[in-house]
Amino acid sequence: MSWACLLPEELLCRPTSLIVLTGLDVTYNAIHKLIWDSFCNNRRPDRVPLQFKVFSGDHEYPKCRTNKRQSYEWYIPKGIVKTGWMHKHIQEVPAVVVVFFDLDWDEPMWKERQMECATRVEIVRNSLQGRSTKVAVVLIQKNAPLPPEKM
Repeated sequence: MSWACLLPEELLCRPTSLIVLTGLDVTYNAIHKLIWDSFCNNRRPDRVPLQFKVFSGDHEYPKCRTNKRQSYEWYIPKGIVKTGWMHKHIQEVPAVVVVFFDLDWDEPMWKERQMECATRVEIVRNSLQGRSTKVAVVLIQKNAPLPPEKM
């Protein structure tokens, strides 16, 4: 009965929220690597502990099950928590997905690039359908922002 004393890794560590960064090419793009490093490295101990991962934009997240049960009157549960539930919600299902997109305000093909960005966000939303994951968009710009217009 020594197996009863072994606890899964998820119960031994402090749970942290999973933040997924998508749209970053940390291998070939130096700016994207700098952004990744600013999120992951140099995190002070007084900051909230978070877990960051880079996924591709079309990453398949675990599907959200829809419960078709109408009544729990005669339902007998098989246990308190499902076996892989903690791992799934700590390592696979993100709390926030941040979509990074290279787009300058003075882009000559603004409408096309805007539609491409919207498509990427829609792909992420569809893959997380039914979950309470928040989606944020960050525009990466190479040029300085346009000066505010004088009123």
